[in-house]
Amino acid sequence: MLPLKTADHVLNGARYRVRKAGAGANIVLMLHGWPDDGQLWQHQAGVLADAGYCAICPDLLGYGESDAPHELARCSVPAMAADMLALIDQLNADAVHLVGHDYGAMIAWEMALAAPERFASFSALSVGHPAPLTEIRIENLRYHWYLALANTSIGADLYLASKGCLMRELLRSHPEGAMMTQRCLDDPERLHNMRRIELSMPVADLLLDRLSRQHPYAPKCQVPTLGLWGEADDLVPERQMIETGRYVATDWRYSLIAGGGHWMMLSDPGAVTRALLDWIQAR
Repeated sequence: MLPLKTADHVLNGARYRVRKAGAGANIVLMLHGWPDDGQLWQHQAGVLADAGYCAICPDLLGYGESDAPHELARCSVPAMAADMLALIDQLNADAVHLVGHDYGAMIAWEMALAAPERFASFSALSVGHPAPLTEIRIENLRYHWYLALANTSIGADLYLASKGCLMRELLRSHPEGAMMTQRCLDDPERLHNMRRIELSMPVADLLLDRLSRQHPYAPKCQVPTLGLWGEADDLVPERQMIETGRYVATDWRYSLIAGGGHWMMLSDPGAVTRALLDWIQAR
């Protein structure tokens, strides 16, 4: 594993552990998802650093070595998006290259839509624009089951029961899934901390908002955007990434990582790194 340099940043009152590779003003901000931390980008960060970029890889709240606030609102997507914009301010960074995967992609979409002037490029891995992701159709709904289970009062118990059987199944395509599951079995509070981002945005409420047209997720992204999806991803459908192009008002590129799964940056690091570097260097 690439040893990334670490430092703590206090952002809107919360302490974030931030990993870093490289130096200089060309910042690439890389946001992980569940159940990972900033080390997820171990293969990409070093290559980006060698290419002259500074890869910044924070642990999200409740993950890794960052704070784990108990207030659900503090662990929400909008709250952490605001924290990441504050991190950019602390770094005195202009025209940041934004990269996000899974929940990190959801936070990154929030940032790109809210403050497009802050970003030179955006790379969304696995999770596309919120509009096609939340459309009411069976292809999407059949992928929401694990989110619905996580929102229940016994979600953590379900994941940990029978030696983590359900969690192991959910992470079957994660190259480090067995290790991640064992960590949560050894320290169940870790799983409770990570679940707060899910509990802050229950999937049933999101679907009701969509059905009621209260939250249409319609704004178009003004940042040049790359969408990466792994051919073997069993957690989110390809269609939501392909259709993301309808919601990008500027340059859009969709790239399929052949054979890649949901955690393609670990299982297919070379292909993902080449795609990211090519997109970032062009901007």
